[in-house]
Amino acid sequence: MKVLHLASFSGNSGDILNHSGFRPWFQNQISSPIKWANFEIRDVYRGDRSFKSDLLPASAGCDLLVVGGGNYLELWPSNTSTGTSLDFSPELLDSLEVPVFFNALGVDLGQGISQIAQKNFPPFIARLQNSDQFLLSVRNDGSLKALSSLTASGVETSRIPDHGFFSKLPLSNLNFSNHRYFPKIGINIAQDMADIRFEKFGGINAFIETFVAFLVELWTETKSTFIFFAHVKSDLLIASQIIDQLPDKIAREFVEVAKLNSTQFGSFEMFEQYTQCDLVLANRFHSNVFAIANCIPVIGLSNYPQISNLYEEIGLTSMVADIHEPSYAANLVANSLQALSGVNEIKEQLREINRTLLRERSSFLPTLHQWFASNQLKEKLI
Repeated sequence: MKVLHLASFSGNSGDILNHSGFRPWFQNQISSPIKWANFEIRDVYRGDRSFKSDLLPASAGCDLLVVGGGNYLELWPSNTSTGTSLDFSPELLDSLEVPVFFNALGVDLGQGISQIAQKNFPPFIARLQNSDQFLLSVRNDGSLKALSSLTASGVETSRIPDHGFFSKLPLSNLNFSNHRYFPKIGINIAQDMADIRFEKFGGINAFIETFVAFLVELWTETKSTFIFFAHVKSDLLIASQIIDQLPDKIAREFVEVAKLNSTQFGSFEMFEQYTQCDLVLANRFHSNVFAIANCIPVIGLSNYPQISNLYEEIGLTSMVADIHEPSYAANLVANSLQALSGVNEIKEQLREINRTLLRERSSFLPTLHQWFASNQLKEKLI
């Protein structure tokens, strides 16, 4: 079976984590080996390729087109036919001759909604929902709620836990660091969408100043080593600014920076370093997903709706911290100390959440199998 996979395969370690949890699971549903063909969506964003001229002919020789996972249903673009970064015009949909599985996509209202999206997004979604050729699913980051607020078709859309929850590291066994007397704390801070993330600080510099003060206080209480993780290159820039403002002793003796390498193997090397942490503080989606999936105590740092929505959907709101305003720091110190002192209880709580997520993804299988059958792919099922 030949499957064309439209997604991002480099440049963001979270995408790689997602695919590594998706493809083995999808292969387990198919009786014959899948031959995957990658179509890099960033090539379209860069203008090097197009959906019409390149994706459409590439799909013609395939049994199936898989789109995502990824946050492709953002509603801010004003230069596409759908009002999202997934520019699938009605003409393109008419021309596609293969079944299309829209795989655990993010529906993102965090950056607002363009006039084009207000007009064209609802009929685009209705087209997907009302044709057996297409199977639409969204991920567990508030996307189903966002989709429901924008459409009124009454057709139920499936929600699937992000496949990053089910990724397995290929390098070595997970080795947690409970034997160390001084904890290691993983930190992932994103600086993109700065006008939204840091609006109440008056800019990124004020946020960094507050975050540095938080780290100093936390280090004073714990003598922790801080390890900074970058999923994309801009994460490295803000990490550098934070480290530069730390006191010299902390910056020189208690800071590590994980290597930025967003190729597939490099990303897994980085994620393996996450497993050395006693606590993770993160505001990127897949940084939180990986920690939860591997039962690493984690506090989600929310200055974008996606993170608080994720924790709400998995029933773990006690482990998310709102960092929109400068007053967050005192509570975050207390929450971090509490998490470090209750590691075993948190791990058991995360194990139960992962069991629930596994059941939720399994409950999607009848829908997937029925869709296969309606598209004459039933004989390929196990």
